[in-house]
Amino acid sequence: MGRFIKEIQLNQPIDVVSMVMDDFVYHNHFFRTDWNGEMVFGVKDKRGKDWYLKWSYTAGVFHLEAWIKGVFGGEAGLGGSSGRVYRRELHQLLSRIHGQSSDKIAGGHVGSDPLHHEGDDKNHEIWRQDTTWQGKDNVGTLIRDVNDAAKKTQNTGISAVILAALAIFCALQFPIVSLILLGISRKKAKSTGLYNVIKIMNIVAGIIIVGSVFVSILNILAAVFY
Repeated sequence: MGRFIKEIQLNQPIDVVSMVMDDFVYHNHFFRTDWNGEMVFGVKDKRGKDWYLKWSYTAGVFHLEAWIKGVFGGEAGLGGSSGRVYRRELHQLLSRIHGQSSDKIAGGHVGSDPLHHEGDDKNHEIWRQDTTWQGKDNVGTLIRDVNDAAKKTQNTGISAVILAALAIFCALQFPIVSLILLGISRKKAKSTGLYNVIKIMNIVAGIIIVGSVFVSILNILAAVFY
């Protein structure tokens, strides 16, 4: 399957067409990117699929092309579950752009809310229905990422404390092993809130190691001279 391509004759000013497209790009989180030398819009959907599109409006004819990045990096048509969702979004876009009234355009730009949905209950409801799945996914992903990062940091801190404790335990009999454990624990602790605790434990282990080495030197000297 090739690109999804649609051309429709519109009786719309270019400002209306541009604003509707800006709105679609904004609310669906597309960004400008390069596709084999073509400047297009791209976004990754909640399934991890890469969506792409490009459009033009010349002499009253609106031209739209859309595709998905294939498994091997090439272009793929709008098949599969992700493609069906994308196709539905595009059909809604075509319907909206065909029926958009110029007096509903409040003005805006990419990076803002182009159609100012919050001031227009009718259009806001259309936008809300169109982007509900993306909003939930983005918020859910953000929450999961924050929780995962917190758990990872907590686990890293705990492992750093355990390593530092082992370093203290090994400091008297196995100073080399203790030094290795100290280095690992300090490295792990840098990204956690337990760095100061690990630092104190390292100092304790360091004192024990120095004391152990000093005692060993005294024992050697005693053996040599006595």
